Amino acid sequence: LYRKVFVFRKDPSDAYVLLRAKLDRPLQNFTLCLRSYTDLTRHVCASWESTTGIAEFWFNGKPWPRKGLQRGYTVGAEAAILLGQEQDTFGGGFDVYNSFSGELADVYLWDAGLSPDKMRAAYQSLSLPPA
Repeated sequence: LYRKVFVFRKDPSDAYVLLRAKLDRPLQNFTLCLRSYTDLTRHVCASWESTTGIAEFWFNGKPWPRKGLQRGYTVGAEAAILLGQEQDTFGGGFDVYNSFSGELADVYLWDAGLSPDKMRAAYQSLSLPPA
């Protein structure tokens, strides 16, 4: 959603954006990047690969230490990306006091883990080819 912005009003809020991904098959790898503007401006990317279970986070263009998470798991073909709320159940179960307040922009989702160069390019808002 390049150059698209979602604005969420101040807490508490029940506002959210639900993005439904049409997948041909379950995801075994993915990368999600977005920019957030709250009291602090940030750009965040998260990448995960099923075979190793490695989750990688990038914050303000810099990598954080990698973590192990759900090795061998797959994300079902009926995927839902929820922006603006923390979901306690699939696609719902919101607590309005856990809502996001601010702006989210430039949401990207790839069905692969990205290289460090592509992570940096996403941070710098450069044109990116498919993963």
